[in-house]
Amino acid sequence: MARETPVSLGGVADQPRAVDLLRRALASDRVAHAYAFVGPTGAGRTTTALAFAGELLAPDHVADHARLRELVAARQHPDLHVIVPTPPARNPKGPPAIRIDDLRRLEHEAGLKPVMAPRKVFVLDDAHRMTADAPEAFLKTLEEPPDRTVLILVLPRVRALPATVLSRCQIVRFAARRHDALAGEMDAALSLLDEVRA
Repeated sequence: MARETPVSLGGVADQPRAVDLLRRALASDRVAHAYAFVGPTGAGRTTTALAFAGELLAPDHVADHARLRELVAARQHPDLHVIVPTPPARNPKGPPAIRIDDLRRLEHEAGLKPVMAPRKVFVLDDAHRMTADAPEAFLKTLEEPPDRTVLILVLPRVRALPATVLSRCQIVRFAARRHDALAGEMDAALSLLDEVRA
């Protein structure tokens, strides 16, 4: 297995507003129980979620924090739980989704004490891929969050989940990243178009 390079919030590129909001929460020790990281694919939402998890689970003042951050980056820290959409158990080629059973496991895990860190972090990647009945089941966890638990939902847009779910999360917006290679190609294409018109 390839070794993952830990990312700190300082290493997150092109998202100064999101990073600043999260840093202020850490500095003031006013971390919300639930966040919704909202933005387009490629904006660094999941990378930022793991960087934030690293800060929460292995702060700089903790001994051996570098090794603990590596565990977070590799998604192997015992207090980090990353939930991703998966195909149905009975149909491996079926559409990936986050199902009620996944959220029940999350609820059970969240009720247990953290193993190593002061809290547990749950990242729901592509949270908009919950089955139709799953958001309602998830509401109880959001309304009565277990102590020492932080939930991070990664979404492409605000309306991807019901308002009842998002109203219980602090929304962190991510802007589309400017890809220099793509921008260069677009500039070249526009230049060529201008030549053709001339």
